[in-house]
Amino acid sequence: MKLVQSLLTSKLKNTDPSRWFNNKQWGDSIEKRRMYWYTWVWSFMSGYKHTKNIELVTDDIGKYILIDALKLPYSSIKIELNNLNQKYWFLGKIKAYSLQTEPFLHYDGDVIFRDYFPKDFSDYNLFGQHLIYCNQGVSFDILMAKNYLILNDYENIPEQLLNIDVNNIRDHKLLNSGVYGGSDLELINKHANIVLKLFDSISHKESINPAKIKNLPFVALFSLCEEILPVLMYKEKYNDYNKIGTIFKTSEIANKEKNLEMENLHFEQQSKKLGYVHLGGLKKVNPKSKIYDEKSIANEQKIRENIIKNVREMYPEQAKIIDLFLSM
Repeated sequence: MKLVQSLLTSKLKNTDPSRWFNNKQWGDSIEKRRMYWYTWVWSFMSGYKHTKNIELVTDDIGKYILIDALKLPYSSIKIELNNLNQKYWFLGKIKAYSLQTEPFLHYDGDVIFRDYFPKDFSDYNLFGQHLIYCNQGVSFDILMAKNYLILNDYENIPEQLLNIDVNNIRDHKLLNSGVYGGSDLELINKHANIVLKLFDSISHKESINPAKIKNLPFVALFSLCEEILPVLMYKEKYNDYNKIGTIFKTSEIANKEKNLEMENLHFEQQSKKLGYVHLGGLKKVNPKSKIYDEKSIANEQKIRENIIKNVREMYPEQAKIIDLFLSM
Protein backbone atom coordinates (compact mmCIF):
# COMPACT_ATOMS: atom_id res chain seq x y z
CA MET A 1 0.00 0.00 0.00
CA LYS A 2 1.41 3.39 -0.99
CA LEU A 3 0.35 6.83 0.24
CA VAL A 4 1.56 10.14 -1.20
CA GLN A 5 1.55 13.73 0.03
CA SER A 6 2.78 16.81 -1.80
CA LEU A 7 3.80 20.31 -0.75
CA LEU A 8 4.51 23.20 -3.12
CA THR A 9 5.88 26.13 -1.13
CA SER A 10 4.93 28.67 -3.80
CA LYS A 11 6.30 32.11 -3.06
CA LEU A 12 8.82 31.35 -0.30
CA LYS A 13 11.91 31.12 -2.54
CA ASN A 14 13.06 34.68 -1.76
CA THR A 15 11.85 34.67 1.85
CA ASP A 16 14.06 34.58 4.94
CA PRO A 17 14.20 30.91 6.12
CA SER A 18 13.11 31.95 9.61
CA ARG A 19 9.80 32.99 8.04
CA TRP A 20 9.10 29.81 6.09
CA PHE A 21 6.66 28.55 8.73
CA ASN A 22 5.32 31.97 9.69
CA ASN A 23 4.22 33.19 6.27
CA LYS A 24 0.89 34.47 4.99
CA GLN A 25 0.84 31.68 2.42
CA TRP A 26 -0.23 29.38 5.27
CA GLY A 27 -2.88 31.72 6.68
CA ASP A 28 -3.54 35.39 7.38
CA SER A 29 -2.92 35.09 11.14
CA ILE A 30 -0.55 33.29 13.49
CA GLU A 31 -3.34 31.00 14.69
CA LYS A 32 -4.31 30.01 11.15
CA ARG A 33 -0.66 29.21 10.37
CA ARG A 34 -0.41 27.18 13.57
CA MET A 35 -3.56 25.34 12.51
CA TYR A 36 -2.09 24.67 9.06
CA TRP A 37 1.10 23.05 10.35
CA TYR A 38 -0.49 21.23 13.29
CA THR A 39 -3.02 19.76 10.88
CA TRP A 40 -0.27 18.65 8.51
CA VAL A 41 1.53 16.81 11.32
CA TRP A 42 -1.63 15.00 12.40
CA SER A 43 -2.53 14.33 8.77
CA PHE A 44 0.80 12.64 8.09
CA MET A 45 0.70 10.64 11.32
CA SER A 46 -2.88 9.49 10.67
CA GLY A 47 -1.71 7.87 7.43
CA TYR A 48 1.47 6.56 9.06
CA LYS A 49 -0.64 4.45 11.43
CA HIS A 50 -1.79 2.41 8.44
CA THR A 51 1.40 2.20 6.36
CA LYS A 52 4.99 3.35 6.67
CA ASN A 53 5.14 3.66 2.87
CA ILE A 54 4.39 7.38 2.47
CA GLU A 55 6.11 9.34 -0.28
CA LEU A 56 6.61 13.10 -0.16
CA VAL A 57 6.73 15.05 -3.41
CA THR A 58 7.95 18.58 -2.76
CA ASP A 59 10.58 21.24 -3.44
CA ASP A 60 13.72 22.16 -1.50
CA ILE A 61 11.92 24.40 0.98
CA GLY A 62 9.16 21.84 1.52
CA LYS A 63 11.83 19.24 2.32
CA TYR A 64 13.37 21.57 4.89
CA ILE A 65 10.03 22.22 6.59
CA LEU A 66 8.65 18.68 6.71
CA ILE A 67 11.82 16.57 6.87
CA ASP A 68 14.65 18.67 8.31
CA ALA A 69 12.62 20.76 10.76
CA LEU A 70 9.58 18.64 11.66
CA LYS A 71 11.36 15.31 11.12
CA LEU A 72 8.31 13.55 9.74
CA PRO A 73 9.40 10.01 8.75
CA TYR A 74 8.38 9.86 5.10
CA SER A 75 9.65 6.66 3.47
CA SER A 76 10.80 8.46 0.32
CA ILE A 77 11.21 12.00 -0.92
CA LYS A 78 11.06 13.31 -4.47
CA ILE A 79 12.29 16.86 -5.03
CA GLU A 80 10.29 17.49 -8.20
CA LEU A 81 8.48 20.78 -7.63
CA ASN A 82 11.31 23.35 -7.73
CA ASN A 83 10.63 24.27 -11.36
CA LEU A 84 6.84 24.47 -11.24
CA ASN A 85 5.27 27.88 -11.78
CA GLN A 86 4.74 28.85 -8.15
CA LYS A 87 1.59 30.80 -8.98
CA TYR A 88 -0.37 27.64 -9.73
CA TRP A 89 -0.31 26.06 -6.29
CA PHE A 90 -2.53 23.07 -7.14
CA LEU A 91 -0.03 21.75 -9.69
CA GLY A 92 2.08 20.24 -6.90
CA LYS A 93 -0.38 17.40 -6.41
CA ILE A 94 -0.94 17.05 -10.16
CA LYS A 95 2.81 16.61 -10.63
CA ALA A 96 2.81 14.04 -7.83
CA TYR A 97 0.11 12.05 -9.67
CA SER A 98 2.21 12.05 -12.84
CA LEU A 99 5.16 10.42 -11.06
CA GLN A 100 3.34 7.37 -9.74
CA THR A 101 4.12 3.89 -11.09
CA GLU A 102 2.03 1.74 -8.76
CA PRO A 103 -1.47 2.00 -7.20
CA PHE A 104 -1.44 4.87 -4.70
CA LEU A 105 -3.55 7.25 -2.68
CA HIS A 106 -2.60 10.92 -2.45
CA TYR A 107 -4.05 12.70 0.55
CA ASP A 108 -4.00 16.42 1.27
CA GLY A 109 -2.23 17.83 4.30
CA ASP A 110 -5.59 18.75 5.84
CA VAL A 111 -7.04 15.24 5.65
CA ILE A 112 -7.06 13.26 8.91
CA PHE A 113 -7.92 9.57 9.12
CA ARG A 114 -9.15 9.50 12.71
CA ASP A 115 -11.00 6.18 12.68
CA TYR A 116 -11.63 5.42 9.02
CA PHE A 117 -9.02 4.54 6.40
CA PRO A 118 -9.81 3.48 2.79
CA LYS A 119 -7.77 0.27 2.68
CA ASP A 120 -9.56 -0.83 -0.48
CA PHE A 121 -8.58 2.18 -2.63
CA SER A 122 -6.42 0.05 -4.94
CA ASP A 123 -9.45 -2.12 -5.81
CA TYR A 124 -10.77 0.79 -7.85
CA ASN A 125 -9.60 2.25 -11.16
CA LEU A 126 -10.03 5.72 -9.67
CA PHE A 127 -10.61 6.72 -6.06
CA GLY A 128 -11.56 10.06 -4.49
CA GLN A 129 -13.30 11.62 -1.52
CA HIS A 130 -16.73 11.89 -3.11
CA LEU A 131 -18.35 11.89 -6.54
CA ILE A 132 -21.21 14.32 -7.14
CA TYR A 133 -23.17 15.85 -9.97
CA CYS A 134 -22.17 19.37 -10.97
CA ASN A 135 -24.60 22.14 -10.07
CA GLN A 136 -25.44 25.40 -11.82
CA GLY A 137 -22.75 27.30 -9.90
CA VAL A 138 -20.16 24.85 -11.22
CA SER A 139 -21.68 25.30 -14.68
CA PHE A 140 -20.94 29.03 -14.54
CA ASP A 141 -17.36 28.37 -13.37
CA ILE A 142 -16.78 25.88 -16.18
CA LEU A 143 -18.16 28.25 -18.80
CA MET A 144 -15.96 31.06 -17.48
CA ALA A 145 -12.82 28.92 -17.46
CA LYS A 146 -13.53 27.32 -20.83
CA ASN A 147 -14.20 30.67 -22.51
CA TYR A 148 -11.04 32.13 -20.99
CA LEU A 149 -8.90 29.38 -22.47
CA ILE A 150 -10.51 29.65 -25.90
CA LEU A 151 -10.60 33.44 -26.12
CA ASN A 152 -6.93 33.69 -25.14
CA ASP A 153 -6.02 31.08 -27.75
CA TYR A 154 -4.07 28.82 -25.41
CA GLU A 155 -2.44 25.73 -26.80
CA ASN A 156 -2.92 22.21 -25.42
CA ILE A 157 -6.50 22.70 -24.23
CA PRO A 158 -7.81 19.18 -23.49
CA GLU A 159 -10.40 18.11 -26.04
CA GLN A 160 -12.62 16.83 -23.22
CA LEU A 161 -12.93 20.40 -21.94
CA LEU A 162 -13.53 21.83 -25.39
CA ASN A 163 -16.32 19.32 -25.99
CA ILE A 164 -18.07 19.59 -22.64
CA ASP A 165 -21.67 20.77 -22.97
CA VAL A 166 -22.08 23.50 -20.38
CA ASN A 167 -25.84 23.61 -20.95
CA ASN A 168 -26.07 20.03 -19.69
CA ILE A 169 -23.40 20.30 -16.99
CA ARG A 170 -25.70 18.74 -14.39
CA ASP A 171 -25.32 15.47 -16.27
CA HIS A 172 -21.58 15.51 -15.48
CA LYS A 173 -19.84 14.65 -12.22
CA LEU A 174 -16.83 15.93 -10.32
CA LEU A 175 -14.54 13.94 -8.04
CA ASN A 176 -13.39 15.74 -4.90
CA SER A 177 -9.65 15.14 -4.52
CA GLY A 178 -9.11 15.51 -0.79
CA VAL A 179 -7.89 11.98 -1.40
CA TYR A 180 -7.14 10.82 -4.94
CA GLY A 181 -5.59 7.79 -6.56
CA GLY A 182 -6.42 4.27 -7.65
CA SER A 183 -5.03 1.50 -9.82
CA ASP A 184 -5.52 2.80 -13.39
CA LEU A 185 -2.08 4.40 -13.63
CA GLU A 186 -2.45 4.91 -17.38
CA LEU A 187 -5.51 7.12 -16.91
CA ILE A 188 -4.15 8.91 -13.83
CA ASN A 189 -0.78 9.68 -15.44
CA LYS A 190 -2.41 10.74 -18.71
CA HIS A 191 -4.74 13.16 -16.94
CA ALA A 192 -1.89 14.64 -14.90
CA ASN A 193 0.36 15.13 -17.93
CA ILE A 194 -2.45 16.77 -19.92
CA VAL A 195 -3.00 19.30 -17.12
CA LEU A 196 0.74 19.98 -16.74
CA LYS A 197 1.05 20.53 -20.49
CA LEU A 198 -1.87 22.98 -20.47
CA PHE A 199 -0.33 25.01 -17.66
CA ASP A 200 3.02 25.01 -19.43
CA SER A 201 1.21 26.78 -22.27
CA ILE A 202 -0.42 29.22 -19.86
CA SER A 203 2.93 29.95 -18.19
CA HIS A 204 4.61 30.47 -21.57
CA LYS A 205 1.98 32.97 -22.68
CA GLU A 206 2.20 34.72 -19.31
CA SER A 207 5.96 35.12 -19.71
CA ILE A 208 5.40 36.82 -23.08
CA ASN A 209 2.50 39.00 -21.99
CA PRO A 210 2.03 39.14 -18.17
CA ALA A 211 -1.03 41.37 -18.49
CA LYS A 212 -2.93 38.59 -20.23
CA ILE A 213 -2.94 36.39 -17.16
CA LYS A 214 -4.46 38.89 -14.71
CA ASN A 215 -8.04 37.84 -15.44
CA LEU A 216 -7.37 34.11 -15.27
CA PRO A 217 -10.20 32.47 -13.29
CA PHE A 218 -7.82 30.45 -11.11
CA VAL A 219 -10.28 28.62 -8.86
CA ALA A 220 -12.67 27.73 -11.69
CA LEU A 221 -9.84 26.51 -13.91
CA PHE A 222 -8.25 24.47 -11.13
CA SER A 223 -11.59 22.78 -10.32
CA LEU A 224 -12.17 22.10 -14.00
CA CYS A 225 -8.75 20.47 -14.44
CA GLU A 226 -8.42 18.75 -11.07
CA GLU A 227 -11.93 17.48 -10.31
CA ILE A 228 -13.95 17.39 -13.54
CA LEU A 229 -11.42 16.49 -16.25
CA PRO A 230 -10.40 13.10 -14.72
CA VAL A 231 -14.08 12.08 -14.53
CA LEU A 232 -14.65 13.12 -18.15
CA MET A 233 -11.64 11.06 -19.19
CA TYR A 234 -12.83 8.13 -17.07
CA LYS A 235 -16.30 8.20 -18.63
CA GLU A 236 -14.71 8.40 -22.08
CA LYS A 237 -12.61 5.29 -21.35
CA TYR A 238 -15.09 3.12 -19.42
CA ASN A 239 -18.47 4.58 -20.43
CA ASP A 240 -19.71 4.50 -16.81
CA TYR A 241 -18.65 5.36 -13.23
CA ASN A 242 -18.79 1.82 -11.82
CA LYS A 243 -15.17 1.45 -10.74
CA ILE A 244 -14.76 4.89 -9.19
CA GLY A 245 -14.45 4.38 -5.45
CA THR A 246 -15.15 7.05 -2.84
CA ILE A 247 -14.99 7.56 0.91
CA PHE A 248 -18.39 9.21 1.07
CA LYS A 249 -21.30 7.39 -0.51
CA THR A 250 -23.81 9.44 -2.42
CA SER A 251 -27.27 10.07 -1.00
CA GLU A 252 -29.79 8.36 -3.31
CA ILE A 253 -32.31 11.16 -2.88
CA ALA A 254 -29.77 13.96 -3.35
CA ASN A 255 -28.23 12.10 -6.29
CA LYS A 256 -31.60 11.63 -7.97
CA GLU A 257 -32.54 15.27 -7.49
CA LYS A 258 -28.96 16.46 -8.16
CA ASN A 259 -29.29 18.57 -4.99
CA LEU A 260 -25.78 19.71 -4.01
CA GLU A 261 -26.86 21.33 -0.75
CA MET A 262 -28.55 18.14 0.41
CA GLU A 263 -25.51 16.15 -0.71
CA ASN A 264 -23.12 18.35 1.31
CA LEU A 265 -25.20 17.83 4.46
CA HIS A 266 -25.16 14.09 3.78
CA PHE A 267 -21.34 14.17 3.48
CA GLU A 268 -21.02 16.12 6.75
CA GLN A 269 -23.00 13.45 8.55
CA GLN A 270 -20.85 10.67 7.06
CA SER A 271 -17.66 12.52 8.03
CA LYS A 272 -18.69 12.52 11.69
CA LYS A 273 -19.86 8.91 11.58
CA LEU A 274 -16.71 7.58 9.88
CA GLY A 275 -14.15 9.64 11.79
CA TYR A 276 -12.71 11.14 8.62
CA VAL A 277 -11.83 14.85 8.55
CA HIS A 278 -11.04 17.02 5.55
CA LEU A 279 -10.66 20.57 6.81
CA GLY A 280 -10.62 21.98 3.28
CA GLY A 281 -14.07 20.48 2.98
CA LEU A 282 -15.39 22.59 5.85
CA LYS A 283 -17.51 24.92 3.79
CA LYS A 284 -17.44 28.67 4.04
CA VAL A 285 -20.39 29.86 5.99
CA ASN A 286 -23.30 31.05 3.87
CA PRO A 287 -25.97 32.69 6.06
CA LYS A 288 -28.58 32.18 3.32
CA SER A 289 -28.05 28.43 3.22
CA LYS A 290 -30.45 26.26 5.17
CA ILE A 291 -27.73 23.87 6.32
CA TYR A 292 -25.59 26.51 8.04
CA ASP A 293 -26.43 27.89 11.48
CA GLU A 294 -24.64 28.95 14.62
CA LYS A 295 -24.33 25.32 15.69
CA SER A 296 -22.42 24.31 12.54
CA ILE A 297 -20.14 27.34 12.82
CA ALA A 298 -19.39 26.42 16.43
CA ASN A 299 -18.74 22.83 15.36
CA GLU A 300 -16.10 23.93 12.86
CA GLN A 301 -14.40 26.00 15.56
CA LYS A 302 -14.54 23.04 17.94
CA ILE A 303 -12.83 20.81 15.34
CA ARG A 304 -9.98 23.30 15.02
CA GLU A 305 -9.59 23.63 18.80
CA ASN A 306 -9.52 19.83 19.15
CA ILE A 307 -6.82 19.52 16.50
CA ILE A 308 -4.55 21.97 18.31
CA LYS A 309 -5.19 20.25 21.65
CA ASN A 310 -4.65 16.74 20.26
CA VAL A 311 -1.47 17.56 18.34
CA ARG A 312 0.11 19.13 21.43
CA GLU A 313 -0.73 16.00 23.39
CA MET A 314 0.14 13.36 20.78
CA TYR A 315 3.04 15.01 18.92
CA PRO A 316 4.58 17.49 21.39
CA GLU A 317 7.98 17.54 19.66
CA GLN A 318 6.53 18.75 16.36
CA ALA A 319 4.15 21.13 18.14
CA LYS A 320 7.03 22.80 19.99
CA ILE A 321 9.02 23.20 16.77
CA ILE A 322 6.06 24.81 15.02
CA ASP A 323 5.39 27.12 17.96
CA LEU A 324 9.08 28.11 18.02
CA PHE A 325 9.12 29.04 14.33
CA LEU A 326 5.84 30.93 14.68
CA SER A 327 7.34 33.01 17.50
CA MET A 328 10.08 34.36 15.23
